[in-house]
Amino acid sequence: MRRIQAAALDLFEADGYDATSVEAIATYAQVGPATVYRAFGSKEAIALWDDSDPRLLEAFAAHLHAHGPADALLAAATESLAEAYDTDRARRLRRATIIRAVPAIERAAFASVAQLRAALAATMLAHRPKRVRDTLEAAVFAGALASTLQVALDHWREDDGKTSLTRCLKLAFARLPKLVEPSP
Repeated sequence: MRRIQAAALDLFEADGYDATSVEAIATYAQVGPATVYRAFGSKEAIALWDDSDPRLLEAFAAHLHAHGPADALLAAATESLAEAYDTDRARRLRRATIIRAVPAIERAAFASVAQLRAALAATMLAHRPKRVRDTLEAAVFAGALASTLQVALDHWREDDGKTSLTRCLKLAFARLPKLVEPSP
């Protein structure tokens, strides 16, 4: 999957997203088109694929037993994403830049954030049922957490990865408590 994504990123940058077919990606990656469709399902999904995503929810669930939702997601993201983003900076920056530059991929990314929000809410309800009152509260928390995570990733991309993702995550998540401070 990594080789197919690398091929796609090369072609998207060289020829443009719209001019690049799945068949061209398959040829460049030296696999058949059926392999690309089976692995990803769509051209947008090739750009969005991140091998560290599955570990994020597992780590989030594990940290929920000892922490509140924000601290659990910060710890999970630091564990599952930060090292990968810092050690594989160039590929992940290319990917993030293409996601923001291509409207079709950006729309698909927005949908994937909605899926993350739903998964975070379900995880909170499953692992901290006494701390999360109901599905609405879980959805509100999950929406804030998913957006904060996305903001941290965007901040990392806008800084060309010069600031570590761990630092970007900590900066973004440190702002969350200010949302619930009483108004003056």
